[in-house]
Amino acid sequence: MIWDRAWVNRYGHKFSSDLEVAEVRQSLLTRYIVPLEDPINDTLEFQFGFRLEEFDVEDSERFTAAVQRQQYLGSGWRRSFAFRWERDRFDQDGTRGTTQLFLPSTSWSRTRSRGGVDPYWGDRQLYSLEATHPTLGSDIWLGRARVSMRWLRSFGDDNAHRLLLRGDLGALETESFSETPLYLRFYAGGDQSVRGYAYQSLGPGRYLSVASAEYGYQFRDNWRFALFADGGNAMMSFDEEFKVGTGFGLHWVSPVGPVRLDFAWALREERVPLRLHLSLGTQL
Repeated sequence: MIWDRAWVNRYGHKFSSDLEVAEVRQSLLTRYIVPLEDPINDTLEFQFGFRLEEFDVEDSERFTAAVQRQQYLGSGWRRSFAFRWERDRFDQDGTRGTTQLFLPSTSWSRTRSRGGVDPYWGDRQLYSLEATHPTLGSDIWLGRARVSMRWLRSFGDDNAHRLLLRGDLGALETESFSETPLYLRFYAGGDQSVRGYAYQSLGPGRYLSVASAEYGYQFRDNWRFALFADGGNAMMSFDEEFKVGTGFGLHWVSPVGPVRLDFAWALREERVPLRLHLSLGTQL
């Protein structure tokens, strides 16, 4: 649930609040946005939030406060610089921990698309880097980098054929992995990662490497059939085995975006169970 107040005062300040209530995640994030010299393309944002996540063997409770500058550059690029304070209480396999971080970060991203709620062409790039040290007041030192790519192209009569490629790479270096908050560790699995595995069931790890290829064919108006193969893992070292999932999907293009029902199997396992993935929205 999102609540926005687009006009707080005569200076153009804005306020928004995002509330999420789900089975495994509850969160509240408030933002106060101050326009700078170029009010459309350059803003300063103050954030305060709380997030609770509960999985089978992992729980996390996080409080955060941040100041962030967002700038919209030429050719659709968005650049951000942020400084966050976070206090994270977590429990993994019965091991409890509490870590406080003062975390500077920067990111560059760009999303391009054509076709509205169901793009037939597009790409997305994200590059992010964050790091901290006890001299800033943090309990541990760490550095984390991530690169994410999406590439979508359609071809043939009425763009009936489409190809979607995606890849994610990440690396985390830290003096104490056991004290690193869960959300900064890497995980894989789920409908936006390696299908055939449950959400975030692969990991945690210091490194992330995931790749996917999907072919879709529109066999009638607003209906598409898809074949896909995903591979990768969240690993403590690159010597670990990559996991592979493959399957097919049936996608319906609803007025608010594609609804995707994917049937996937995890290969290279003693048992190869069928897993259903249901998701809504564009894949870019």
